Amino acid sequence: MLDQLKKINSANPITTERLIGKLNDLGINESSVEFDDFKKKIFQLKNTEEILHLAENNRRLNRVVHVNLIGNKNKQDKLHCLYCGISDEVERILNNFDRTRPYFVRFKWLFVVISVPLFLLIETVLR
Repeated sequence: MLDQLKKINSANPITTERLIGKLNDLGINESSVEFDDFKKKIFQLKNTEEILHLAENNRRLNRVVHVNLIGNKNKQDKLHCLYCGISDEVERILNNFDRTRPYFVRFKWLFVVISVPLFLLIETVLR
């Protein structure tokens, strides 16, 4: 779906630039623009302004990508739920990392301290 969006927007750069100009004229860059009002303007002008069909196709594909593929945390078969589950599991593993390491890894300095005298003792006894 993302590849399709890229193809639509990059297939004809001149058309894309015309669309950007038209959307700017409709107020897409204004901070006070409401999405529903903006969408209504596109629907109203779509029949007279052929370039706005591209905007409508982009909106539809974006909706498919965001609603049907990404979803939200509550939709079990969507990407966002998978991301949240993986993030929670990685966070749990990282939080418990020090507790789950074996003692000989956590206290390796102790093994060095014990092994050096032990090595010296064995070396002196075996001579």
